[in-house]
Amino acid sequence: MTHPLIRAVIQNYRLNLRLAHKQLDGLSHPDSLLQLPFQGNCLNWVVGHVIQGRSELLELLGKPPIWGQPEAAVYQTGSEPITPQNAGVALPLEELLKLLEESQTRIEQTLQGLSADVLEKTIEQDGHPSTLGEMVNGYNWHETYHIGQMELLHQLAVNHNSVI
Repeated sequence: MTHPLIRAVIQNYRLNLRLAHKQLDGLSHPDSLLQLPFQGNCLNWVVGHVIQGRSELLELLGKPPIWGQPEAAVYQTGSEPITPQNAGVALPLEELLKLLEESQTRIEQTLQGLSADVLEKTIEQDGHPSTLGEMVNGYNWHETYHIGQMELLHQLAVNHNSVI
């Protein structure tokens, strides 16, 4: 029987994936590179950052990451914004969507195999002790925050395309 926390987190990851598809449907790679008129990052970075968070979660759970360091570096917290001047570092939106789907399958399979004992294991990260279950939940919350940002970036792309 799957732990209640894991059932809830898997449900949240599924919802996040559906929302991401809704926000990305019909958008092109150039759409994903559009910049807001204030400091922030483009949709491509947000999607990649979601994948990066999923990759970190998989590593935390003892599984291989979604991608290697060169790709990960572009989408990590604190990385340089993707701008027209460095847009070549961005993975194509279509590739990001495939990686998002792959990460969904891998996360669900990994989470379903976790026992209550494993979830209660204490891990220290940056000097702060947390249970593995709390960390799994935290990664999911962080992703949900970024999924919400996709709505604004979707609107930017849609409105930009309707003006052209």
